[in-house]
Amino acid sequence: MTGLTFFAIGSLRSRWSPLPWWRAGLNTTAIGLGAAAVAYVVGDLLAQAVTAAAACRVDGAAGRTILPPRRRSTPLPPEQAP
Repeated sequence: MTGLTFFAIGSLRSRWSPLPWWRAGLNTTAIGLGAAAVAYVVGDLLAQAVTAAAACRVDGAAGRTILPPRRRSTPLPPEQAP
């Protein structure tokens, strides 16, 4: 739906530009979808940073940052399982 809206806006933009309507529509669609992809990646990185910061705590006496233990990406073999 968003892509169609970008295309429609770009097609209308061709009234004031020398580009044909279909090319102006594709141009605006590409720019809009590229901007949406960048915004998604930046938002995901910020969410990860906030989540990581919330998981940390500071030891007040020593002023050290204590990180939570890391999770294993692969499960333990049955003989090593707790």
